[in-house]
Amino acid sequence: MCDCASAIHVYIGTAKKSDPENCEAEVVLRHVKRKAEEHPEQSPAQLLRNVLADVPPDVLSQLPQREAMRKTIGRTRRQHLPPNPKSLDALLDLPQQYQQTLQGERFLSFDGR
Repeated sequence: MCDCASAIHVYIGTAKKSDPENCEAEVVLRHVKRKAEEHPEQSPAQLLRNVLADVPPDVLSQLPQREAMRKTIGRTRRQHLPPNPKSLDALLDLPQQYQQTLQGERFLSFDGR
């Protein structure tokens, strides 16, 4: 049984009952978004390769193009990031984890002169 949010989809004024492939494609897209949140260290291409490896061809044909899914991954990840600083003063409010490298070295410096 499919876990679709809706059984009826509306396409330009006409109602069309969901077929199983569309429903499964929605489930796969939700899975892609969840994996994007859970694994920000993975590149979008790597994440898509891992998630789509076992998806049947009839479901793959219902998914958006890879570029659209890559953009979806980026939008999903940006929701959990702080906004880009608009001034040098805003850098002072940047969380510590974004001021250091993975080795713990400080790379964000600010000279107040």
